[in-house]
Amino acid sequence: MSTPKPLSSLLPGGLPPVDDDALAGGDASSAEAPMRRVSPEQEAERRVAAYRRHLHAAGIHERFAPVRLAGLAADGDAAYAKVAASVGRWAAASGRMEDRAGRLRTGILLTGDFGVGKTTIATAAFKELLWRTGRPGLWRKTYAALRYVQAGYASGEGDTRLRELQTTHSLLLDDVGDVEQPGETDDRARLLYEILDTRSDRLLPTILTSNLGTEGLAALLGTRTTERIREMCATAAFPELQYPL
Repeated sequence: MSTPKPLSSLLPGGLPPVDDDALAGGDASSAEAPMRRVSPEQEAERRVAAYRRHLHAAGIHERFAPVRLAGLAADGDAAYAKVAASVGRWAAASGRMEDRAGRLRTGILLTGDFGVGKTTIATAAFKELLWRTGRPGLWRKTYAALRYVQAGYASGEGDTRLRELQTTHSLLLDDVGDVEQPGETDDRARLLYEILDTRSDRLLPTILTSNLGTEGLAALLGTRTTERIREMCATAAFPELQYPL
């Protein structure tokens, strides 16, 4: 009999190899066997297996796959570490936290110039959400997500694709209002609003990054969408290049 693994070895960043098929299926006689008590170690392994499946399915860019909040919060740059720690507290609360005014924030908006580390912190928080909630999520570039929905119009799959973004438990949309991409059309602005409006109503954790501040987003996306972002998201702005990638 092998020695049980310590729970600390099963946390994100120190994941052991896990036989996902065995954990999910078991043997053919298990349905007839009496119910067995699940040990804490077995439960932890099942949780790790689910986390790894969700992590694989989320679509995180491989560049950001290794990032962890604990390491970012210990970064030498004090301002960057402070933002990472704040975002980490929100993620540790499963994406639901009241601000100082008592308003529930189910979203995070990270703004700042290219290369300040917005996506790194956002991805680390997204991974923390997958771990804390045990639920699936999607990691997407905003322009790619909206084009994906629009590409489904001809086949009648547009609404189904839109619902994927509206209802997945955790969602990260990177580079909202990316000025290097072709100009935002009215339809893309509508889609983004519908995604955020539904997620806000359902209190689903949502992480956004943008090179634009709220004023720049308002000019590009319109007041309605920007107000929805302000209502649901706590905002962390990087004033200068503090953590080049």
